[in-house]
Amino acid sequence: MISIFKNMKIIYIHQYFRTFEESGAIRSYYLAKKLVENNCEVHIITTHNQKKYQLDDYKGIKIHKLPIFYDNSLGIFGRIYAFLQFSYQSYQFAKKLLPADLIYATSTPLSVGFTAYLLRKKIPYIFEVRDLWPEVPESLGIIKNKILLKIIYHYQKKIYQEAKMIITLSPLMEEGVKKRNIDEKKIKTIPNFADTLFFENNNNTIKYNQNQKILLYSGTLGYANDLSQMLEIATFAKKNQKKEWKFFIVGEGAEKEKLINFTIKNQLDNVVFIPFADKFEIKKLMREANAIYISFRQNKALEANSPNKFFDALAAAKPIIINIKGWLKDLIEQNKCGFYIDSKQPDTFFDCPLWQENNEQVYGNNARQLAETRFSEKEMTEKWWKIILEVKSMLKK
Repeated sequence: MISIFKNMKIIYIHQYFRTFEESGAIRSYYLAKKLVENNCEVHIITTHNQKKYQLDDYKGIKIHKLPIFYDNSLGIFGRIYAFLQFSYQSYQFAKKLLPADLIYATSTPLSVGFTAYLLRKKIPYIFEVRDLWPEVPESLGIIKNKILLKIIYHYQKKIYQEAKMIITLSPLMEEGVKKRNIDEKKIKTIPNFADTLFFENNNNTIKYNQNQKILLYSGTLGYANDLSQMLEIATFAKKNQKKEWKFFIVGEGAEKEKLINFTIKNQLDNVVFIPFADKFEIKKLMREANAIYISFRQNKALEANSPNKFFDALAAAKPIIINIKGWLKDLIEQNKCGFYIDSKQPDTFFDCPLWQENNEQVYGNNARQLAETRFSEKEMTEKWWKIILEVKSMLKK
């Protein structure tokens, strides 16, 4: 039964919900915050690596943490087990929160959408596509079993079809959903966004060491990110006596040990690994960086991605170096706020026009302008809120 009152009770399902004080993307925090600002009762269903259920109240958001272990270092079977555990437990827990007006389910993994699908007869849902799944793991060769893929694609289409609205994070993701013969009218794109207020004046502070140049990567150190490409640039710098360059890698993931071993074997003393960084620490590191590195394995399916740190870089007024083609490459080239570097030619990084006199400042300013005019947190969340109201209006008819 849909409430006739202005306020809504929304169950927000996100297996990896994060806040400012935690490491990871915080898009869902911004969206949940927007709901609270509009007098909605918001219940996040997520996980934590503890042994017991925990309820937190974070700035008016009720966060229900289910005890399901997950770590980026887990193998494929460990991850699938965690996905299935969350799908089952979130379904059982969501039933306890009923009645409610709406479920907002955000992937990955796709199994989060399955939870909402199972509850569709009791409560309508919106499904947010953060990654094209299982297209990405299939393309990367992570999931190869044809029978399993057939089952996943079957339920993917069911989840898409039953959703009242589908929100994708990039134009290429939107195209991927349309290919499943889904009604185009119910597909909307809201990219990740730039927190321009949080990063305001971030580029105006004098760098601690003016003679040192830093290329910064922060995020998951996984197979899909392929940070070996960044280490190739560091290797070239080492061999060619480019001593002013440092390469900072911030994050955790299944590939981290492999990356560290490579740096040890090749004596790359110009590479610095930083294990954990919340939003505040990332802000400090970005202040020191000359440019931000966005890294993905060379794979067509990954060109649709909308990484949170890309938009942080825009907000922080930092030039961007990207190693993959797709909509982000086109975006930074059209707006002159970064460069694409061919991963097979690490030497081109050092010949990049970005390092010419004053270009860093110019490209950084362009990045900030793009953040403010097209991807500001305020503008994007307001656009998203209008979609929520549109769905609410549809449900009342």
